[in-house]
Amino acid sequence: MSSCNIKKQKNHNEYSIISDSINTSLVYTTHNPEKVECINIQEFLKNANVLITSILGRNTTFKLVSDTLKHSNSNDDLDIKDIENYILDKSNFTLRHFLVIDPPNNQYSLYILEAQFTSKESLDSVFINLKYLANEDRSTPGLTYSNDHICRYQNYLIWIHSRCIYSFQNHMRFAHLIRESYNNHEILDSIKCKCGAVNCE
Repeated sequence: MSSCNIKKQKNHNEYSIISDSINTSLVYTTHNPEKVECINIQEFLKNANVLITSILGRNTTFKLVSDTLKHSNSNDDLDIKDIENYILDKSNFTLRHFLVIDPPNNQYSLYILEAQFTSKESLDSVFINLKYLANEDRSTPGLTYSNDHICRYQNYLIWIHSRCIYSFQNHMRFAHLIRESYNNHEILDSIKCKCGAVNCE
């Protein structure tokens, strides 16, 4: 089961994407009439809850908050916002998921971005630029100087970000859970950034 379903709205030229993974009735609209294949976010959330419970050593669950990506005016996490806006501008459709834990453990929250591209060529261009950003000499080494894993899957780009409170090994365990939730496990290419590392793999 996919986390996203598309249905035609009557008397509109828009399609809505309704997330079945959140309790609230969030409705996302896009002008994209094509099928949007998504991470199976329900499966990922279930497995992520098991993993975070194992990491913290006590029963813990994430709260899922999903929305369509929009340009942000926030001054927080500027590197993340710059990359978000770049991906948003180049993609056909972009969803953002926050997996949040209530305080005092909110620093263990996770960020996932999934972007659909209209063609392999447009995704190739974005991915090459992200590889450059991940390894160029700039104010923030890597993509965000935190844990980042960006991969290409069919015509999708998927980015998981975690703070440095996670070891890189645990970050990659979450990345592996995302890969398991794809409809197809074939990964074309990936960028792996370790917290504090100057360059990404």
